[in-house]
Amino acid sequence: MKVFPLTLFCAALLALFAGPGYCAGGKQHGVPRQTELPDIVPRLPLLPPVRLEVKGAERPVELRELAFKAEIVGSLARTAVEMTFYNPNSRVLEGELQFPLLDGQTVTGFALDMDGAMRDAVPIEKDKGRQVFEDVIRRKVDPALLEVTQGNSFKLRVYPINPGTARKVRLVYAESLGRTDGRGLYVLPMAYAQQPEKCSLEVSVRGGGDAEILRNPFGALNVSEAGGVHVMKAEAEGVSLTGRAFEAAFSGQKNVAVLGHRGGDRWLYAEIPDAPAAETSFRPRNLTILWDASMSALKRDREGELAFLDALFQELKDLDVRLQVVRDAPLPLRGFKVAGGGWHDLRAALESEPCDGATSLECFDTQSDGSELYLLFTDGHDNYSAGAVKAPRVPLYAVMSAAGGDAVKLRGLSEESGGTLVDLTKLTAADAARRLLSFTPLRVSVSGLSDAAVRREAGRFIAVAGALKDARPITVTLWGPKGEKLGETALSVPSDGSPSDFVPQIWASMRIDELSREYRLNRGEIRRLGKAFGLSTRETSLIVLDSAEDYARYDITPPAELKKAVEALRAKGVPAAQTEKNKLARVLAEWTDYQKWWEKEFPKGPYIPNLIKAKLPALDGAPGVGQALFSARRNAGTVERSMLRSESAPSSPEAEDARAAASGAVIRIQPWTPDSPYRDRMKAARTEDLYRIYLDERPDRQSSVAFFLDVSDLLAERGLNDLALRVLSNLAEMDLENRQILRVLGYRLLQSEQAARAVMIFRKVLELCSDEPQSFRDLGLALERSGHPQEAVETLYEVVRRTFARQFPGIEVIALSEINAIASRHEEMDLAFMDRRFVRAMALDLRVVLTWDSDNTDIDLHVIDPNKEEAYYGHALTYQGGRVSKDNTLGYGPEDYSLRIAKPGIYRVEVNFYGHGQQVISEATTIQLDFFTDWGRANQSRQSVTMRLKDRKDRIFVGEFEVKK
Repeated sequence: MKVFPLTLFCAALLALFAGPGYCAGGKQHGVPRQTELPDIVPRLPLLPPVRLEVKGAERPVELRELAFKAEIVGSLARTAVEMTFYNPNSRVLEGELQFPLLDGQTVTGFALDMDGAMRDAVPIEKDKGRQVFEDVIRRKVDPALLEVTQGNSFKLRVYPINPGTARKVRLVYAESLGRTDGRGLYVLPMAYAQQPEKCSLEVSVRGGGDAEILRNPFGALNVSEAGGVHVMKAEAEGVSLTGRAFEAAFSGQKNVAVLGHRGGDRWLYAEIPDAPAAETSFRPRNLTILWDASMSALKRDREGELAFLDALFQELKDLDVRLQVVRDAPLPLRGFKVAGGGWHDLRAALESEPCDGATSLECFDTQSDGSELYLLFTDGHDNYSAGAVKAPRVPLYAVMSAAGGDAVKLRGLSEESGGTLVDLTKLTAADAARRLLSFTPLRVSVSGLSDAAVRREAGRFIAVAGALKDARPITVTLWGPKGEKLGETALSVPSDGSPSDFVPQIWASMRIDELSREYRLNRGEIRRLGKAFGLSTRETSLIVLDSAEDYARYDITPPAELKKAVEALRAKGVPAAQTEKNKLARVLAEWTDYQKWWEKEFPKGPYIPNLIKAKLPALDGAPGVGQALFSARRNAGTVERSMLRSESAPSSPEAEDARAAASGAVIRIQPWTPDSPYRDRMKAARTEDLYRIYLDERPDRQSSVAFFLDVSDLLAERGLNDLALRVLSNLAEMDLENRQILRVLGYRLLQSEQAARAVMIFRKVLELCSDEPQSFRDLGLALERSGHPQEAVETLYEVVRRTFARQFPGIEVIALSEINAIASRHEEMDLAFMDRRFVRAMALDLRVVLTWDSDNTDIDLHVIDPNKEEAYYGHALTYQGGRVSKDNTLGYGPEDYSLRIAKPGIYRVEVNFYGHGQQVISEATTIQLDFFTDWGRANQSRQSVTMRLKDRKDRIFVGEFEVKK
């Protein structure tokens, strides 16, 4: 039999994995007994334990207690996992946990302990939730945030974990039970990296008949019954639960229906058997295997996938197979023969493919003629595509073998082509092969339910859910691929005696899955459903805040116990979180100051420190910008294109154009040579051995951004550019939806002249984080590099136009300088969308821009000019006119150094790690510097470098300009 397993990767040192098992054993009569089961159905591979990540902690966070509480109603189960973990370290920490769920499992809530009581989370828009969480952390108060990353994977962030104290988190998820012979099967698998001191279990079953305990690692069960509810309890101390599971089977009926209530409405969830298998099986003569060999394939059950192929080929015997392998880029198609079920060469080819690189599903060729069937092996996490894989004209069967996969996407792609999702977490290899060959596409119609949602588990059951329409009969009708009626089932509504309050959430989850097949067209409805039903989706998260003041401040619907307090605060007019007012006026004033600086003539003669020790060159005497901006002198080179309703950025003065120099400046970058044992090993190796050594070193460093950056550099130095890009692309696989890592990846792609890929990455960053101006700036600069200057300036102008929750000093002036520089180097630019007062090109001899990847981190730019005078945040204007932008202490940057006319000599560029306010300690802060000469001129030149800073007050030399006489 097949088990519909539960999987929850929970908290401190906790990792749960799904494990189907064969149902056998004795019935429950009073005292349960455990029966050891033969492992006929292969289990999922044990994934590396997922820990509550607290980077920089001297000692691991300890898992003290675990409490499982399950409620089973008909064919549905809701499980709450409450974890108590202890911080033995001496500092306050933020914890982050990522965990995947299986297809059909839905997170329905979570709670965090606050003042000795558990406080339930409330739904919030995803962007706002992350913004509020990070803002609250900066104020050193208690938040927690649960959000969807990709597919059915989730991320939980908790702050603070105080030193020497315990913290409780409760996660709640719901699912449909597995079924066999009319019985429901509940599985609670466990795999802990650390043994908890205490563990408890409580399972309550409403209605139903006999219960059969199949596995029980807890020891004796205390069984009771009251009001038709059977309760099983157990407690254990010092018991190792690693690799074990609690399993129980409950009697039920053939067509299972569960009733729920919400807001006066009644909701129904029901399951009926799937349509019978086709009488004649499909026997293709050829097929194409689409094999995702990205780094995330390490988490798939590849042995199970090969067993499935073996079972399939044993059925088909003789056929031609085409193989296409894709990671960040596709490999050439290869052909293989399967004869008499033998497929040795094909199997060897699949086994030899290393799991490495990002996932670009759009690279799969699904449109070529000649293939009768496609098999797609992937988890569906497409992190390196600008578009989407296209459904072929023949059936495609997506094969999924890992928890956390994007089953919604894969099921939709399969069904669009006339195939179905093959979920190896629920089927044996032989069953999966047989069901594939006998699969019949269906259309399901439901009458009697409002907004009915349907979900098909091919070969197993069909689930329907919706709101009841008065007393109308409910029927489910199955239609074949040619429109023929295959069957009709009437559903009976159970009595109101034991309604399940989570049935409406199950319906909402099923409806969101349907909408997610066209996610970009249905984002608004997904967001509304997530907020209305308290679900974590791609558009909504769940958040817990410390106080009623916080819920009022950020205009978030509070949990029930704080509702009156929040309403009272709002009635008193407690100030909401303020956004900046009159931004345009502020930016215009800063832009005016920048123009005055650029217009001022600074001395280029000998530097006399005693004359300027206490005073910087004043700008008071600079020409008024308003009177000079469109003067004849400044418009001498301006081209107006009224037919395009556009205007070019006014050019710089004639004298500036005349020296446009050909300044003869030379950029010299200091080579970055990180100190690491693996680098020494690879540097000493032969070129042909480099990639194999990398694969050998990788298992110990899969969470290290630095490792992949260093190896990519080493491969590029040896001319192995394709492999260098593959290794670099692993950053897209490392931490689902981590905008800091994605920004580093985007910068490095730009350095590698992969501007189109960088645009794709920065578009994703913008989607994740549209409330940070850096997201628009990064995308704008990448668009210009990829040959889209018009979209680039329009995107950059969002930095100026929009109001953001946090103000990053100086970023608007930097963006305006970049807009005008782009416009001055490209013809036919349309700047009509801009305020005219911001349109002015101001070329520079030298410019350096610093950015970095860490929030709440202060990195400072220092430039020492030929006068030996140092420009930095504390001395922002030098004798000869070198200007440093405002000090950005909030994180990310940018900061820049600008010099309109450079005197001859050496300009030394250094970077200083001033400090940070993070509670999560990263391995290092990655910095990016762009060096420009002849900025904003046709002959503009650029060199870029990426480096890392580890410790506070770490100061390094980055590079230099040499301006020749």
